[in-house]
Amino acid sequence: VQTADAGGCFKATQAATGLLGCSVQKGDPSSVLLIGADEAIRKGKIVLEIHFFHQGHIQNFHERYEKSSERLQELEEICNSGVTDEFVVEDESLVGFIIGSGGENIKKVRQEHDVEVSVLDGSPTKVVIRGETREQVAAARAQCEFVSKIIPVEQDMIGWMFGKAGRNIQEIKAKTGVVKITLYQETKLVVVGVRDAVETAATLLECHAQYFAVYQEMDRETSLIDKSFEELEINEKGRRKGKGGKGRSEKGQERSQEVESRPKGGKGKGRGAGSKTEESTGSKGTESKKGQGAWDSQGGGKARKGKGGKGK
Repeated sequence: VQTADAGGCFKATQAATGLLGCSVQKGDPSSVLLIGADEAIRKGKIVLEIHFFHQGHIQNFHERYEKSSERLQELEEICNSGVTDEFVVEDESLVGFIIGSGGENIKKVRQEHDVEVSVLDGSPTKVVIRGETREQVAAARAQCEFVSKIIPVEQDMIGWMFGKAGRNIQEIKAKTGVVKITLYQETKLVVVGVRDAVETAATLLECHAQYFAVYQEMDRETSLIDKSFEELEINEKGRRKGKGGKGRSEKGQERSQEVESRPKGGKGKGRGAGSKTEESTGSKGTESKKGQGAWDSQGGGKARKGKGGKGK
């Protein structure tokens, strides 16, 4: 309400609403005094709110314009007295990395290298670096020139490239300082960072990829060796089983021959039908052994059977 344009707004409001008076209230420079009928005052408030809204934006514009003009003058002075370098941003998605969150990266580069860094909007976006020496400008560019690089990989190599829980990728990021390594379209790795870091990371990834075929061959040879061991173990078990079966067969034949060589019907050597047996057992003993064969003491053949089933 105290700007040069405020007086014109008050006059326009008074004329548009039929107010008798519209001015800054005495003793309170932040308040506006409206004089007139109730309806005129109501309309006056609405019209003033619109004026205040637009006047606020206009005032902010003038403040930004003055600051930009001062900044432009500083840049012109640097251009006329120092070294200038510039580069084109390859991908618009990289502008955010160059500027940093809240302009943090640009501020850091300015402070560390005492240079001026300007990001010029356009198609494509351009970054201009100005400083007193070539060394300062070169160091600043190395720190704010972000690029991306695509590395093609075969689909069956993805797991090998990332490693368990992405450990390989994390190690390469930590060693090189790249800000991002992501998988794109299932057959491409996208590396993002400052130029030197990206080139180093790409070299490490390509070197790592070269060993994929080597480890595949090692796995294949290991599998063949393991398979050979399994086959040998199976053959060895079969051979041992065959030997055990043959032994039992031979023992069975020996036992069969042994049984055939023994007297049939008798339990011991010398239990033939000798005279002593007949005399001691009597007729009852002879009847109990009726039809039972006997062998003589020398195992040569069957002994005589008892006569008639009665002992003498």
